[in-house]
Amino acid sequence: MSKIKEHIQEFTASFEAATTYYVACSGGVDSMVLLFVLHQLGKTIHVLHVNYQLRGEASDLDQQVIEDYCNQHSIPYSIHSVELSKELENGGNLQDLARNVRYTFFKEKALEIHTKIVLAHHADDQLELFLLNIARKSGVMGLSCMLPEYGRIIRPLLPFSKQEILEFAKKEGIVWREDASNQSNKYRRNSIRNVFLPEIEAQLPEFRESCLYLIEQFQKNQVEVEQKIKIVTHKIQQENLLLYSDFDVLTEVEHIELLRQLAIPFGFLKEFKKLRHAENGKRLQLKKAKQLVIRTRTGFKWQLNETND
Repeated sequence: MSKIKEHIQEFTASFEAATTYYVACSGGVDSMVLLFVLHQLGKTIHVLHVNYQLRGEASDLDQQVIEDYCNQHSIPYSIHSVELSKELENGGNLQDLARNVRYTFFKEKALEIHTKIVLAHHADDQLELFLLNIARKSGVMGLSCMLPEYGRIIRPLLPFSKQEILEFAKKEGIVWREDASNQSNKYRRNSIRNVFLPEIEAQLPEFRESCLYLIEQFQKNQVEVEQKIKIVTHKIQQENLLLYSDFDVLTEVEHIELLRQLAIPFGFLKEFKKLRHAENGKRLQLKKAKQLVIRTRTGFKWQLNETND
């Protein structure tokens, strides 16, 4: 058994036997390998594909490869077609918009209890994101990059390089489509992939391994933070109260994780800190959550805001 197949088999062994794997498939080599292996392992699969209609006939051919494979192997699939160029007429970032479109589609489809959304990110993607996040000053959370499992999202190919995936695909005779836009260096990620990394690895062969090791350490730290903050979050949900004695001892990273777990935008952290030093009775309105946070003598009190005005 190949390393890739063996790893995915072990990776999925802890999930419920009744799990349905919603495989995000672009038609590229990474997602087609993932689909191939999950099918070989006898998993219950539903394929999800987004056709952004950005590359004319090439976009339709990507879709056709997926439909042909699914029809040949009796795998159910769902296609979401969107004219992304029209969505950009009023401005916006192409990659950010495409990401929002596909993740919304994935989550709308995978609604059952025992479901996993399977993404084909690999070690090269992880390394590129790490370097981008350094440039963005993303902090510790950003440098932990993509976790193998995060909620219902799983990424079984993260330990493998693009080269390993390509070699597996060729050996197994897997059909895939190449996206010509991946060669265009007008996108920062492509410049990192096609120019920066080859040059730096030629001078520092250990660079990739070192970065991936750092990501692993940041991820361990992130998991520890998440587990610690879950206790605080649970207490808030049970008592509608966050004591200052609990809030004040948290680090900046832990404050950000707390807001994330409470589904509150990071930008509200400054407002919470202002509220901490305000007079009793001062309020912070969380419109999306239809909640008010009220400063009391001992802590932040959560209260449902029925009117939301």
